[in-house]
Amino acid sequence: MYRLIIYTLFIINLTSKVTSDTPDQLEVGVNILVTNTTLKVKILPTLSQDAIHIMNTNSEILNSKIRSLPVNTESEIDIDLSEVIKPGTKICESYYSDLKDQLRKTKENLCVLQIANGNIDKAINTFGEIKDNSKINDIVSFAYKDFGKINIIDNIIEFIKNLDSINEARIAYTVLFQLVKKDEPNNPISLSVWGEIENCVDCANVNNEYSLKTVNTWAYKIYNGSHQDVLDVATKYHLKFDQLLKTVIQKAYLYHSGDIKNIISFIKRLPYMSSTALGLQSLFNQMKISSGGLDNYGLIMLAQVVKETLDKVYPDASPILKDQLNNLKNGLPKSVKRLTWNGNNCTIVNANNNEFLYAAIDGLLYDKERRRVFTWPSPNIDVSGSWKIIPVDNGAYFTITSTTYNEYLYAVYDGLVLNAQNRRIFTWVPKNGMDNTGHWKLTPKNFGEYFTIESRQFNEYLYAGPSELAHDKERRNVFTWRPGGEVLLGNWKITC
Repeated sequence: MYRLIIYTLFIINLTSKVTSDTPDQLEVGVNILVTNTTLKVKILPTLSQDAIHIMNTNSEILNSKIRSLPVNTESEIDIDLSEVIKPGTKICESYYSDLKDQLRKTKENLCVLQIANGNIDKAINTFGEIKDNSKINDIVSFAYKDFGKINIIDNIIEFIKNLDSINEARIAYTVLFQLVKKDEPNNPISLSVWGEIENCVDCANVNNEYSLKTVNTWAYKIYNGSHQDVLDVATKYHLKFDQLLKTVIQKAYLYHSGDIKNIISFIKRLPYMSSTALGLQSLFNQMKISSGGLDNYGLIMLAQVVKETLDKVYPDASPILKDQLNNLKNGLPKSVKRLTWNGNNCTIVNANNNEFLYAAIDGLLYDKERRRVFTWPSPNIDVSGSWKIIPVDNGAYFTITSTTYNEYLYAVYDGLVLNAQNRRIFTWVPKNGMDNTGHWKLTPKNFGEYFTIESRQFNEYLYAGPSELAHDKERRNVFTWRPGGEVLLGNWKITC
């Protein structure tokens, strides 16, 4: 229940409490008290009755003295008469001062209620009637503390924006910053204040100090994938947010420990293409200057977002945006760029023995549902060595499908493994029922010179088997390495 104590003058005492269930109803009650003419009428008789009582008492005392004085005492009588009047005057002045204080407090409370209700024009008018700029601190503090804090920030900001004095706005923003900083240090939504503070010179130091802490909070949320509230701020105050985006992405990258999937997911969800392009460029730059930063499957995910964003750009879009995205595209390793833009027709060659991956002919099927997959030493391989490599889960994984047979590459479950070290690899002849055994993580190495290919289901790397496990002298079997970890014969050149 919202409570507002409104001091009102009555005959015996000056205080009265008004309570209500909603700010709207309460505001109506306040207006009635403030504008009630009967109340004003009652005040003066009260003041005069008290003053008259004291003056009458003093007058009786004085009259008794006058009757006992000699005739020659006019000046003394004048002095005594002034003393008779003075108590009444002081009482009136005291009552009048109290009246002004109580009406001012009533108007302050009314102003807070109007802010809470979003009646900003009324709140501005009420604040003007208070005629005391120093009360802006109290009004902002009460509005923030009494009505839901974060939920009312937008109303408070709108009120501050409409203040007549720039100095009042500076004071109000500073107060609001301190309240938010103290009460919500880890909530990015609280930084809605930033969107309206560009001209608040006096807030600069508070702003800078707070922004450093908040950037770290944002970065950690992005890394953890819990970034919806950060996206809310990016949507509502994107110009201010973009000023910090580069730093936010850099710090998020430092948290990443090799996995930048959540960072890329965040960048992809940014509400404006200009923000997405800036985020992608910031991440790519950070990856390039970090040791081994481009040896990361996230580079392919980044390339996928670049492609998707370019595909959405309208012909009449900003030339700056187009140039930024095209420069990103052209800065990618050639193999990554070709895989992203031309993945429908690729060859996969083992980087260690220069043998081509291919799907065997029908005469070499393992059984009616499984087609063997080999490497072949000759570059003069037919179309059975052509593969369609298509992203799934935003480029985090890929399907690898034979263009000849339209069958996807997959790793068998444990019941069909060759031995403790080697898991067999086939294409699935029925073509249906794909699960994670048919998903592969591609990670570029040495600036995209070659890739590792890792089973999503088993976290095992695809490799060309040793000669002693070859099918025959020309056909080498392909497996995943069950013990885990990268293997020497597990580097593949992908050309699309």
